[in-house]
Amino acid sequence: MTGEGSARAQDETVDVVILTVIPAEMEAARRVLQLDEGSREEDPDGTVYFRGTVRSELVRRDYAIALTCIGTAGNPSAAVVAAGAISRHHPRAVLLMGIAAGIRDKVRIGEVVLSDRVVAYEPEALARWADGTKEEHRPEVDRAPHTMIQDVMSYRTDPTRLRAAFERAGGMIPAAATGREEEFRAHVASAITARLGTIASGEKLLRDPSKLLAVRELHGQTEAGEMEAAGLVEACQLGPVPWMVIRGISDFGDELKDDRFHSFASCAAAAVLHDFIAYGLDLGTASSPDADAYVAWYKEALRTITDIINDLSSVIEQDKKDRDLTMLHGAVNRLYRRELELQLAAAPLLTMERSQAFVERLKKTYEPLPSWPGTAAITLDKVDEYRAFTQDLFAALLQRRDDIKSLFDDVLRELGRS
Repeated sequence: MTGEGSARAQDETVDVVILTVIPAEMEAARRVLQLDEGSREEDPDGTVYFRGTVRSELVRRDYAIALTCIGTAGNPSAAVVAAGAISRHHPRAVLLMGIAAGIRDKVRIGEVVLSDRVVAYEPEALARWADGTKEEHRPEVDRAPHTMIQDVMSYRTDPTRLRAAFERAGGMIPAAATGREEEFRAHVASAITARLGTIASGEKLLRDPSKLLAVRELHGQTEAGEMEAAGLVEACQLGPVPWMVIRGISDFGDELKDDRFHSFASCAAAAVLHDFIAYGLDLGTASSPDADAYVAWYKEALRTITDIINDLSSVIEQDKKDRDLTMLHGAVNRLYRRELELQLAAAPLLTMERSQAFVERLKKTYEPLPSWPGTAAITLDKVDEYRAFTQDLFAALLQRRDDIKSLFDDVLRELGRS
């Protein structure tokens, strides 16, 4: 793991943005990710990021990361900071890491939950009933993106690996005070573990276990509660960017208190964060100048061929009214010129490092369009034949557009840009 300085370009993209909420979470993440002051940078809005890399053992490359601290609890702040990070860094995944309250007997202090769902429990309606106005709860439930769920399901933790990361984050598993051994044994984790779970998110700091249980009544699989995940989800859905919430359980909102629990939970979450990025998160191949060239060409190709189709379609419809073959012939000539420009732009893609199957598909996409014989004059007896030719040409263009879209949708998925 290496930190990199603020000499990076302000708009440089990263693979993963990591959000924390409070300083203790941020410091635990910085330690486990080994981000020193030399990796610090500040964007024009004043948001501080720490930049670096994490080696992915899945795809055998370094993931570029950017870590920041929201600084203020609550979903609105989380949404604003997440949206800003997405706009600036164009990440391929956003991870929210920190602590959360848990439901006693469903989770243990220090256990780490990775979100399969986020339940925004605050939304409600005020409905008029015969005996007066009543509140109707309308929780919003968002499942984590399919790709993230798949990554978590296939992620295999290793106790030795997690313990090393936990210690690197500065963590210590708290020992029970005299007389509390049984309570700690039942409710405090003795090792760093991680699993999927449902996380509730709202604007209330839940310090009463009955309130957590009331939230669980809204969604029966809720195991933890916090104040930022719903904001993260909202920002990522607008991206759209895959997301995951990683929360270490710090308390149950009841009498089981210990000053060490917050640090324990923060460091446990940081350890799982690093381990999941390194051994669970599959972002595929790296973004690169080649990848940018594919994306740019793809967008231009679709725009150009759509313009060509619209132009020819408009002229064909006008010709049905005016029977003006000159306009139709002019549209066909414009079409061939623009198609030639598009093919010249596509030529460099054939030299890039892609599979032979891709190259063959691209070549097939650019097989010659139907053409009117170059020496054949459009005489009066050929007019209907020429009009039929333009209909065939129009159909071929529609097929070409679909072929381009299919081919490059596949490429974009491979590059993680879809």
